[in-house]
Amino acid sequence: TEIAQLKVGDVRQGDGIWFIDFNDAGEGQNLKNLSSARSVPIHRQLIGLGFLDYVGERAGRVGEGDALWPYFEPPVMPKAKAWTKWFSRYLSDHVVDRQSKTFHS
Repeated sequence: TEIAQLKVGDVRQGDGIWFIDFNDAGEGQNLKNLSSARSVPIHRQLIGLGFLDYVGERAGRVGEGDALWPYFEPPVMPKAKAWTKWFSRYLSDHVVDRQSKTFHS
């Protein structure tokens, strides 16, 4: 849910490091608790795959305060739950060989 509710402006650079700022500052953004607020560095492989290009393109189309993912505009929760269910089925059918492995694994 936290990834689904990201805004374009939540992807930032500080001290030369690109990161995602998980916060509850924007409309429709909620965290489970205060300690869930955090900044997570973006892995160089994700950058190499064009993630920052995607963020730049999205920013040019909608602006910093809009949803990073076009199909996850608020309300996010029902859409995120549906996606998680789909991904869990995909994972068990195509990726893992044990049911103990889940989306959060």
